[in-house]
Amino acid sequence: MKVYEDRKYETTGKLKRKSDVYSFGVVLFEIFCGRLAYDPGYTKENEKGLSTIARQCFDDGTIESIMDPKLKEETIEGISSSNRGPNQDSLDTFIKIAHQCLGEAAKRPTMYIVIMELKRAINFHVSQYFQSTTFFLLFLCLITSVKYYDQQCSFIVVFNVYYIVFHAFFN
Repeated sequence: MKVYEDRKYETTGKLKRKSDVYSFGVVLFEIFCGRLAYDPGYTKENEKGLSTIARQCFDDGTIESIMDPKLKEETIEGISSSNRGPNQDSLDTFIKIAHQCLGEAAKRPTMYIVIMELKRAINFHVSQYFQSTTFFLLFLCLITSVKYYDQQCSFIVVFNVYYIVFHAFFN
């Protein structure tokens, strides 16, 4: 689907590792938004779907406007209502690395750096709550699937793991 395609691919017709990083960034924003990249709400606004909208919202400082309401409302039993939602440091780290994945090919992080940043986001989240939440479980699934990617597994395997996890939580 074109919504997952690296913009550079359109001009060169060549896929590279950085193209996979771009596609993975789209997947990260799907998790953040709780909607698929090709959701009609996104594709009506722009044919590239979520990626263009996410980059624009990030640059404008309005990224939370596209955040999945389930993440905003998320709460853990035993934690006071003043601590609703995911840890802000965790969320900021997650959004920042997702945005970097969608950047220009030469400036995109490697998958190793993406993994390290996602682990850092998990650590922020876990240190605040010490329990599993939807966001935390999604992070774990992503880290597990990316670990396989590092072992020269194709992106399609990573994508399939994501697809199963995404639909288990959001359908």
